[in-house]
Formats: sequence, structure tokens, C-alpha cells
Amino acid sequence: YLRTLYRHIYNENIIQMFQKELNGDFKDAVIGSFMKPAEYDAYCLYEAFKGHGSKELILIEIIGSRTSKELQVIKKIYATNYGETIKNAVMSCTSGHFQKLLLALLQYQRSNSSQPDTNSCANDAAYLFQAGEQKRGTDEETFTRIFTTCSPTEFNLINYFYRQQTGKGLLGAIDSEFDFSPDTKELLGTIVRTQVDLYGYYSKRIHDSIISSGTNNNSKLIRCICSRYLVDLSHIIKVYLREYQHDMLQDIQNDSSNYRKILCHLILNAI
Repeated sequence: YLRTLYRHIYNENIIQMFQKELNGDFKDAVIGSFMKPAEYDAYCLYEAFKGHGSKELILIEIIGSRTSKELQVIKKIYATNYGETIKNAVMSCTSGHFQKLLLALLQYQRSNSSQPDTNSCANDAAYLFQAGEQKRGTDEETFTRIFTTCSPTEFNLINYFYRQQTGKGLLGAIDSEFDFSPDTKELLGTIVRTQVDLYGYYSKRIHDSIISSGTNNNSKLIRCICSRYLVDLSHIIKVYLREYQHDMLQDIQNDSSNYRKILCHLILNAI
């Protein structure tokens, strides 16, 4: 409502005004608080594509963790707001299997099944074993196919069968098979963590960001809170309390910086 009112009164986009008048973490937190999650994700991706440095980590965080439905909305908003497709942006700034994995995720072919076929999941676990630990080298295409098409319930069952067969879960398989490609390894790990325990994934990222200083951790904390406060932040807050025996709001309030005050306001609205 405030964005619409501002445009009506001043004939200017309030987000563009923030970009001109603000800077740093405070600017990012203010912009994130004024955007809906999908729009904010599209904004973060655009900033990553046009920027320098650790863009891969932002691509991994957003594209690797969002549902197929969420990605579909993000892609539409991105094309409308920035005049290009996410697919073309990914192709222009990434390469190799990391690029193939991102593009496969952007096809939003992930299953919505909540009643997985036990035999199919057992077979997928066996295929992953054959594609990795039982093979000289790694069959990346098999990992891509399974990791980008399975639903969370299917993923949990595949992870169970893989552990039964090998004594370790899918994260262990990734650790042993993808050291040659750190970005691919991180993306596959993000897919596993968000499919198996989405709230745990975000509570850990928020906790790690709070206890660690530095620009990247500040940005990660802002992205986590701003992208989830209208989605599932109330659930993440509960998991955070259970896992770390700390109140997320209090942990963030311990730092008096302006951008953290904005995040605290978002958390209070989510509780």
C-alpha cells in the first residue's frame, strides 16, 4: 500500500528512491522489507548477476532452495522487472555442470508427490550409488535428474534407502563425489538440506549469520529474514529455539545496528 501511495503522491518508484538514497546493509534490509518474497528473490538474483564476487552463493541459496512453484513466479517477475530471463543470466555467468544443474532446477519439474513410491525411491538410491561411489568418476547427470525432480517426501525416502545401503546419507555421497566442483557440491547440498529439513536449513543459516561478522554474513541474514518472513519464518523461529536454545529475536537484538532493527520488526510481525 505504501509503495502505491508513494508513487501516487510523488510519481516515483519508492524502491528506486531507496536505491539512490540508501546504501549498504541498511538499504538491502529496507528494500527487502518493502518487497514480497518472490519479488525480493528476483531482486537479489539481479543484484548477484550484475555484481561481482560471491554471486554463486546467492544463486545456490535462492535457486537451490525454492519450490518449483516459487521459481516459476520468480522467473516471471524477473523477466518483467529486468527485461531478461533468469535462464540467459545464468548461462552468461556460470558454466559446466553447475550451470546445467541450475538450469535443470529452473525447469521446475520437481514432483509434488506426498505419497512416494517405495520401490522407485529405493531404485533412485541405488542409481545414485552406482553413479557415484560404485563408479570410477561421477555420473553427474544421474544426480541432476534425481535431485531436480523428486519431492521432499521422495527425497527423505531416497536418503533413507541410501543410508541403509551405504551407511551414510546423500550429504555424505555429495561430500565424497563432488570435491572437484565446490559450487556444484554446495548446490547439491543445499537441495538435500532444503528438501529434507527446510526449516532447519534456514535456522542454521540465520544462526551462523548472527554469530559471524562480515559483509557476506550480514547479507545472508538479511536475505534469510526478508525472503521468509511472509512464507514460513514463524516455523523457522520455533526450530531455531529448539536447536540453539536461544530466541532468534533476542539474538538479533543484541546487535543495535539499524538494519537489524528492521529485521527484528519483520520477526515480530511473523510471530
